[in-house]
Amino acid sequence: MAAQRDKYTWHLRAPFALEFDRLRWWEKVNPKQIHPIAALYELVRRHPRVGELRGKFRHRSWHGIELNRTTDNRKLADKVVDDAFEDLGAGPKPLHCLCLIGLKSWGKLDVRDREYWAMSGGRLKGVDCRSAIEQCSSVTYEALTDLLMKRMREVKPPAGAMQYKVSVTPPGAPEGEPVMANPKAYQQAQEMLAESIKAKPLTPPEMEDAIALNARRAHQAGNFVFSVAPNLSLERAAEILSALYRKQQELDYGTQARARWTDWLPAISDFESGETEADGAKSAVFTRYRRILDGIDFELLLSQTQKLTGWS
Repeated sequence: MAAQRDKYTWHLRAPFALEFDRLRWWEKVNPKQIHPIAALYELVRRHPRVGELRGKFRHRSWHGIELNRTTDNRKLADKVVDDAFEDLGAGPKPLHCLCLIGLKSWGKLDVRDREYWAMSGGRLKGVDCRSAIEQCSSVTYEALTDLLMKRMREVKPPAGAMQYKVSVTPPGAPEGEPVMANPKAYQQAQEMLAESIKAKPLTPPEMEDAIALNARRAHQAGNFVFSVAPNLSLERAAEILSALYRKQQELDYGTQARARWTDWLPAISDFESGETEADGAKSAVFTRYRRILDGIDFELLLSQTQKLTGWS
């Protein structure tokens, strides 16, 4: 039993004990403010497979780079991260990501690293951590947006017109809504765009090409692509889309159980608190923690992507 526990306590023992940030920030945060992607990150960065890779590559130049990376040395850090790809190769994206940022607790990750994890591990254990626009979007609307952004670049808007800023949030809390960094420049840019569209309207061929491009992008991203008549009632659209979506999902995925991600953080707290005691965590606590980690499927995201895009 002791040998088995060692696989799950690698982050509590030397040489990682002093590097691995075990701050249990979720114990001081309203559970309703915790996003599933944050819970998933804290669970999976403790996984035995992450410990195995860290042990194997501990002496590489890139190991532990996240502990020293700042805005000032971001370019240097990115170069070291590029070197890590030679060691980690084409393994599952979530494992790769966690070997590069996983020594930090969620509250200490910057926005860029949080986004990196969301893109890498957002579908592990069936937990969908994508935003609403990533889950469902309009190909027609995205095509129009692409054309308008292209025209915006042509009119050369004022500096800072399209820059956003995001407010800093407490550890584990949802990200703040982005706002325009320069509202006056943004308003001026919108007026310039409107004048350009009035003088030179978008053409049907332009729109058709943009729709074709966005439909292809959606398919390559593994999304279903549907065509819906524009003059349906909301009730009728919801009814037929629900049925069509269910049928397509069953063909591609079958039935998948939903994960109870709200149990993960308490399981971490119970296990790590128990391990600091003389006799270690109780058997029932360890078994619960182990089973949760053993349920992680690192190949899930990769295999789904291959299936839907034809990658090999």
